[in-house]
Amino acid sequence: MSDLDVWLLLPDVAASAIQAAGMDFVEFAADGRGGHVTVHGWREHTDRVEACGMDLIYQLRHAAIVEDADGQAAGLIALARRPMAPAVRDGLVLHHYVEMRSEHRACDNPMARGDGVAVLLSMTKMIAHALRTAIVLQGEPYPYDKWLYRAAAATPTARELTPLVDSIVDRLSPSLLRHAENDHTHPLGREVMALRRALVTMIRDAGIDGDWIDHWYLHMTEAREVLKALRWREGP
Repeated sequence: MSDLDVWLLLPDVAASAIQAAGMDFVEFAADGRGGHVTVHGWREHTDRVEACGMDLIYQLRHAAIVEDADGQAAGLIALARRPMAPAVRDGLVLHHYVEMRSEHRACDNPMARGDGVAVLLSMTKMIAHALRTAIVLQGEPYPYDKWLYRAAAATPTARELTPLVDSIVDRLSPSLLRHAENDHTHPLGREVMALRRALVTMIRDAGIDGDWIDHWYLHMTEAREVLKALRWREGP
């Protein structure tokens, strides 16, 4: 069972003062469930939504209003629930796909030398980027990592990847993580390749194509810079 997460949204000056005093996080218990109240400024949250903060947009889409005397909370939630602009979708797909390929490449030498820690670190980041790519293909925001797999399982496009992710996770044994073999023939390497191929098919089936799919390494700077230009209302 999840805890209760209550946000108190205040004018930015008031929120900043409370945050500076260290009183912006208060724990509580209600009906046997734990929870916490956190204080935020209106502009802080609005700016994060406008900058395509996916985890915040995801949470706002699932939020319930307790009290909203001036209607600001309803307006913020309405903003988060706007359909994802095609330009935002395409920019996020580019970013997360290229990051996924980068993390996949980072697995090759560690697999060959049996460096289990390096393989595990790159593989978990690769899976996260793959799931984020698949979720935004549907025009949906993604949550922070704690809920990423569950959000993927609830999204039609990303749901197709979850059995492949499960197969990778089921193989993450100490013996395989430390097994030294070329990444093309390594048992984990083959599972990762299946995930990557499925994601490429999904991207192209969605009508998205570009040189960055095959030659991702030429687009790393572009993929990292694109996030700075994304705006929730209008795209980049």
